[in-house]
Amino acid sequence: MTNNQVDTLLIKQHSDVDTVDLEVIIENVKINLASMYLDINQPIDIDLMKIEAIKQHAKGASIIIAMDSNSRTTSWHNTLLSTRGRILEEFLMSQQLHIMNEESLLY
Repeated sequence: MTNNQVDTLLIKQHSDVDTVDLEVIIENVKINLASMYLDINQPIDIDLMKIEAIKQHAKGASIIIAMDSNSRTTSWHNTLLSTRGRILEEFLMSQQLHIMNEESLLY
């Protein structure tokens, strides 16, 4: 089934094995949607650069990033704080990106 009111475009330069970035236009409203897996064995700086590139590409459009960050901080309701979590939390705040996460009983 197709919907002529929704247009999607894969942003290939920001997509890889761990990230998918889409530009979605619904009734002339542009939203960037990204799904990211931050590999715990990869330096966090690489992922921060990806997030920054996605934000720059959006050029002020709304952005939603769904992420498995492999990091811990109370900002996403974890009882522990990891170095990765602190770095990611500070970066997101510096980029004026807001964390929206529901508390889970899994921690």
